[in-house]
Amino acid sequence: MKYKQLLIKIYSLIPSIYQINLLNRTGRQILIVGMFDSPHFEKWVNELQKQKIFDRIFLFPSDSPKNKFSNNYLKNQTTIKRFHFKVGKLSNWAIFKTLDLLCGTKWRSLSLARSIRVFKPEIIHFHELQHGAYLFIPISNLKSHNCKIISSTWGSDILLYGQIKSHQERLSEVLVWTDVLTSEREEDLELATKLGFIGDFLAPVYITVGSEKIECGSYDSPSSRDGVIIKGYQDIPGRALNILRALDVLGGYLSNFKIYIFSADKSPAVKIQAELLSTKHNLSIEILGKIDNSDLMEYFKRSRTYVGVSISDGLSTSMVEAMIQGTFPIQSVNSAAHRFINNGINGFIVDPWDINSIVDAIKLSLSDDLLVDNAAKINKDIISKNYNLQTGLEKMRKLYS
Repeated sequence: MKYKQLLIKIYSLIPSIYQINLLNRTGRQILIVGMFDSPHFEKWVNELQKQKIFDRIFLFPSDSPKNKFSNNYLKNQTTIKRFHFKVGKLSNWAIFKTLDLLCGTKWRSLSLARSIRVFKPEIIHFHELQHGAYLFIPISNLKSHNCKIISSTWGSDILLYGQIKSHQERLSEVLVWTDVLTSEREEDLELATKLGFIGDFLAPVYITVGSEKIECGSYDSPSSRDGVIIKGYQDIPGRALNILRALDVLGGYLSNFKIYIFSADKSPAVKIQAELLSTKHNLSIEILGKIDNSDLMEYFKRSRTYVGVSISDGLSTSMVEAMIQGTFPIQSVNSAAHRFINNGINGFIVDPWDINSIVDAIKLSLSDDLLVDNAAKINKDIISKNYNLQTGLEKMRKLYS
């Protein structure tokens, strides 16, 4: 059986449930393509539903979902429909993984095309480009004049991949048919324009919308804490190993501190390096593994310093959440950190490749009590102004108007 015939065969097996019988319904409809298992995607969709901007929201996965938040939506609000094969979490994951292995992402593009034809959305919104918007490239002929296409970058979408030849052509294709581009960084407009974008641009639009509860000031003095919390991503953009190298240089200087590493569950190299450092310098290092966001907030409250390093990022949500809890932030330069941090005053912005700058930033944050306590007071106002939920919701409503 030829490859194309195999795709058609699989496509024909998709249950009719995905047609969701909406052809004759009226009201505003949106189709959102994104990562079902992402807490950022979950936050956006939950807030969108509460706003009642649309009568129906159809969600199409760009990952292999486990229906993580299928029961979290409010009842009697906007109707939510999800593309999936079965209710079971593991069966969903297995089917999607198997189809990706056999057919690549072409089956997703075909399924997305069918969903668009049936659902007839007023707006198609791609949350993230490489996994989401790329799916539309083979079926871009479906774009009609009465359907607006929104593409939202998630940090490294353009800043990193826009420099890679194997992605530049696909990014240009996406940006040609994108009517509205949103970003967490204003600088992405210049990068997108070089790739051929001529549509409307909105920034900053934070994918996590904003925080309703700014708890700054409800904690103890940050300088009295003995924790150092580290973002443990070592992946395409994440450079947690560079942070651990800085800790190695500091060595015994950290002996009176407890080091917490989160989001390292998919980074075995980080775990191994952390164990080596613990043994070499007799340090207290705890790998947090998978924990709920509420539990992570408790670790932020225990920590004096937060460190997150990557070679490309938008707004680091963990940086903002750390600042909310009074933790002194250290974040890499290729991000939206400059909108929240005045370098050397209420945090540090470092070069992800400059180990010495990371060392100096961590050391100063652990030795200067006045710096850390004053930063917490400044950050209270910055977060309240720049990351409050109402401002985020206003931008959401403007985006969909």
